[in-house]
Amino acid sequence: MESMTHREYRTRIAWLDEQWHQPTKTDYYLMQIAGHVANVLSKKRWKLLDYLLNFRVGSKKRGSGRSDTEKTASAKAAWAQRAAMSMEKNRGSK
Repeated sequence: MESMTHREYRTRIAWLDEQWHQPTKTDYYLMQIAGHVANVLSKKRWKLLDYLLNFRVGSKKRGSGRSDTEKTASAKAAWAQRAAMSMEKNRGSK
């Protein structure tokens, strides 16, 4: 197995997430079969895209209201606090 960087991994995952919404030839064929099977006894007309499945990847948190700058500042403060606590712990043990 080849190794990849974190950036390559994130790029590959983003590409795969986008592929959910790009039907292939096989997907269109399966949608057509599903339409025929579902409407065998029905007289009404149907469209191929009626059987297109929509996927959602992950869950997006809504309403956090914090910008990336605020999130970064918060993370830096948390790590600084952890580092300070670690330094104090190391001083006390010597």
